[in-house]
Amino acid sequence: MKGLYRNIIAWVSVALLATACYEDKGNYDYREINDVQVELPKVSVRLPLQGETEIVVEPSLTQTQIGNEENLRFKWYVGTMSSEFICEEKDCQDNHFHFYSEEKVFRMKVSADYNQKLQLLLEVHDVVGDTKCYQKQEVKIVKPLSNTWFVLQEVGGKGQLGVADGEQDQALIAPDACQTLYHTTFPLQGKPLSIDCRHSYGSKYYQSPGAPTAMPMIVLCTNKDMQLIYPTTLKTKHGIQDMVYGAVKAGTTTWKPSYYHHANYGEVVCDQGRLWHSLMDGYAVYYSVKDDEGKAVEADKAVELDDMSYLIYDEKKHRFLSYSYGSMDGFMISFQRTQHVRRNKGSNWDDQGVKSAYPLESAGELFNPSQIDPSWKVQSMISSNNFAMAMASVGGSALKVLEFTSSTEESVAGLYELNVPDGAKVEDCKFTTSYAYSRIFFFAVGNKVYKVDLNRGTPKMSMIYEHGDASARTAALKFKEVNKDEDNPNRYEMQLGVAFNLADGSGSVVELKLNAAGDVKREEGSMYEYKGFKTIVDIAYNYGE
Repeated sequence: MKGLYRNIIAWVSVALLATACYEDKGNYDYREINDVQVELPKVSVRLPLQGETEIVVEPSLTQTQIGNEENLRFKWYVGTMSSEFICEEKDCQDNHFHFYSEEKVFRMKVSADYNQKLQLLLEVHDVVGDTKCYQKQEVKIVKPLSNTWFVLQEVGGKGQLGVADGEQDQALIAPDACQTLYHTTFPLQGKPLSIDCRHSYGSKYYQSPGAPTAMPMIVLCTNKDMQLIYPTTLKTKHGIQDMVYGAVKAGTTTWKPSYYHHANYGEVVCDQGRLWHSLMDGYAVYYSVKDDEGKAVEADKAVELDDMSYLIYDEKKHRFLSYSYGSMDGFMISFQRTQHVRRNKGSNWDDQGVKSAYPLESAGELFNPSQIDPSWKVQSMISSNNFAMAMASVGGSALKVLEFTSSTEESVAGLYELNVPDGAKVEDCKFTTSYAYSRIFFFAVGNKVYKVDLNRGTPKMSMIYEHGDASARTAALKFKEVNKDEDNPNRYEMQLGVAFNLADGSGSVVELKLNAAGDVKREEGSMYEYKGFKTIVDIAYNYGE
């Protein structure tokens, strides 16, 4: 572009000089400039798990004066750093662009370990008119097993990890990803229970020197084991033995996790009624949740109430409790104590990481959170924004929704009653919501998905999806992302995944793109089914960019 500007200035200068030196006799010979327009397509390349793949970029060209491309010469430059300076060859090199080829179509092979941003710069030279134009484009490099549905299955009483890697019909379906992709076996023993993906495991806001870098991670649970796994390699980072040091020190050999939940700033796991908590600092070191007397809290479910606290349910005593963990004090514990526990392989661990949990008090008449009716069986707990909901069955299809909030001094926010359609049992329902929906939750049972809006006083229920196979039974219901992601606002928080198991023994994952009202969008690509799995237990979505 700089050279082009110099040419224009020189041409104008000559024209002005000619005007000054020659008498104007009214004879002019005009020559129209051949205008060359160049467009480069947006290119996304998914790196292979093994071997190489080829990046192909073909420009679209138009000319105003010449019908063929014999007058055009091409030069491709590649770079790994962004530059706003489009320039001649030497300047390109100075700005991290390097000459690559003189072909019209750009072709470049990249291997599975390619880890740089790729910038392309195309120079098109019209040799007849001696003009040059430039076009720049960034190639999106997608790492393996990012933007991927991970599918936890049960095959022969054991776990099996499958993937739908990629978007819709371009996705790679691998029912047994460990074996197919890496020639390994499922890393956990026991009956598979749950899988969760964290886009950013660890805090990107509170980092101390040497702290783990926040990155995507997978948490896998069976009834005998729990492991923290890298999603791109499926290799284990931490096993249960070096996460729950308390169980190890106590000599607990019958580790049987029954529940796992992660949130913005922490995660919990329940082992035989005992609740363990880890700050979201990347160290994955767990501490007991204790009551105000210093005794370990017995609970079987927990969910984040807001960025600073968890809501937990003690089934034995039929009560809800809450504890705070996200304060600066909590993070100081993490950096001053937990990092040393991790570096010393647990030798200096002591159970002092979490503040006490306290019963919730309510002056309202809706329900007493410290003494729930024993006939109300809490089946699930979900949360979004500053609201949390406990879903309790009251026999058969009768559902009670106990609503809590942290936005007011009164923690109890509402009590609602409704019936699950078609005589289905509440215990068979899967519940979820996301940050995008305030006081709206979703549930699936059988082959149908419903939304329930609590913003109108009386719950309004509507069906948003029905699977075409009447034999389909819901196995899992999860949004791609349930928390607010500052880097990708509203990108995944309105994309819902539903796992179905069919009568023929197969399983599939249906992806639904929702609008702001919680209904499926009326546009192409808003519904897609990933087929080819076996009996599905749970699903989770990993995105890595």
